[in-house]
Amino acid sequence: MKTPIEQKREEEWRYIYHGNHDVSSIAERLGSYSENQWWLDRTRQQTPPFVHRETTSLFVSELIGWEQGDDFAPVFRLEDLELWEMIKPIISHYEEKHDGKMGKAVFLRLPADRVVYQHYDEGDYLGLVHRHHIAIKTNDKAIFLIDQEKKNMETGDCWEINNGRFHGVINNGDTERIHLLFDILPNKYIK
Repeated sequence: MKTPIEQKREEEWRYIYHGNHDVSSIAERLGSYSENQWWLDRTRQQTPPFVHRETTSLFVSELIGWEQGDDFAPVFRLEDLELWEMIKPIISHYEEKHDGKMGKAVFLRLPADRVVYQHYDEGDYLGLVHRHHIAIKTNDKAIFLIDQEKKNMETGDCWEINNGRFHGVINNGDTERIHLLFDILPNKYIK
């Protein structure tokens, strides 16, 4: 019997476009964050296989080690409640769209001339969620790759990605790239 991530890996799709959101206030708010604030949590960079080592992260919520059948209890970590109020309507929209709840949510910053090394995601959670990326700040040389299919995600665009397939990011631009990554776990898997 195949695991959820193995099943997702066999699905043919790579990207699903869900529309564009006005993220200008979010970008402005994140623009006020210091370099130190982006480096407060280095968990993502220091987790094997270290594919995210060139990024910095700002966690909204986190769910570690969840497997099907476990209690679903994401830990809300964002201290900036004003920023949360800006993204909450977006998250709520996708919770309704996918009939589910937010699991992990994190802002990911990739500096110019850096990469997220190509990798496959593993585990029940990553096989069952709808994983979304919304470009908050980007440039035309920031390229997302899934099985070598390239996508330049424009500011405000929301893309669901098939994270079971081989994926990564190359930022060949002169500016940083910031995405909001968030997962929606369908209610049918929540106990």
